[in-house]
Amino acid sequence: LNGLVLGLLALSATAAPPVAMPANLPLYFEANQGQANVPAQFIARGHDFQFLVLPTEVQIALRKTAAESVAVRMQFAGANPQAQIRGDAELPGKINYLTGNDPTQWRTGVPMFAKVRVGELYPGVNLVYYGNQQLLEYDFIVAAGANPQVITMHFDGVDIISINPQDDLILSLAGGEIRQPKPVIYQMMDGVRKEIEGGYRMVDAHTVAF
Repeated sequence: LNGLVLGLLALSATAAPPVAMPANLPLYFEANQGQANVPAQFIARGHDFQFLVLPTEVQIALRKTAAESVAVRMQFAGANPQAQIRGDAELPGKINYLTGNDPTQWRTGVPMFAKVRVGELYPGVNLVYYGNQQLLEYDFIVAAGANPQVITMHFDGVDIISINPQDDLILSLAGGEIRQPKPVIYQMMDGVRKEIEGGYRMVDAHTVAF
């Protein structure tokens, strides 16, 4: 299998970034060089949400109201703890954080990327994150002979996980939901894209596979 597009995060809840962002700015990833006191290597911010990207998980911060927020964690269960993460398709321009009066605490020249790649998340499985306007999309690239069924996502911070009649994955939480559309699965054969039938399956109440 040569490209498993296994979901979009389409947010119907909202989330608070630590800095003001234009509502229509396309999603991009900034390298975390100490400007954010979080363990994530890359950060993607929107007008009312924030994604923290680590090698084996994504943390999603959503704001329900001006005074209330909620956090969701999507962890790839059983993934390679040594998976290598890097920015890809660097964008023009840099970000500067000049906060406070101490220049030693400023962060300047922070690079931005259109994509983030995680190598060998599972044996023979790479992961690519990218933005589609204000949506976070991600592809699993599965090498020939590798087993896509090892890909397993465990969610914390949600109340109920369900698969609707359209085969979308619905993460229900107080005040809203996160919807991941039915995965688009295909194999490239002699340059021709062949669609593969498949979808989500529930492993347990908070764990999903394909």
